[in-house]
Amino acid sequence: MDAQGWYLTNTSRLFKRLNCTLFNCKDENMTTNSKRISMERIQILFNLAKKVAPDKPELANRYVEIARRIAMRTQIHLPREYQRYICKHCGRFIMPGTGLRVRLQSRREPHIVFSCIYCNGKVRMPLRRRKRT
Repeated sequence: MDAQGWYLTNTSRLFKRLNCTLFNCKDENMTTNSKRISMERIQILFNLAKKVAPDKPELANRYVEIARRIAMRTQIHLPREYQRYICKHCGRFIMPGTGLRVRLQSRREPHIVFSCIYCNGKVRMPLRRRKRT
């Protein structure tokens, strides 16, 4: 290994040790703590978006954009309950009554149709019939 390669590997080790001594943590704990903190922030932002959505839909959209950016940066999957509040076509915050229309369809297989008011995108969720025993 040449001198420059040795210097780069040793300095990165030194910075890792320095960060762990400053923040009193290990590498694994640092990532789990940051993911836990980011998940808490995402929950707070979605709760704020739900409260604000009827009065200020643009502010609710901004909260959701920030929450999605936090999730992408920390490589966290948004929980399914939060994913359902985001339109898959335009990415806006949708709630039943404010930006979302919900319809029940009984054709062929019964299903629920969620349609976004802003982009008219539709998402279908099948309703599964109970098996007779």
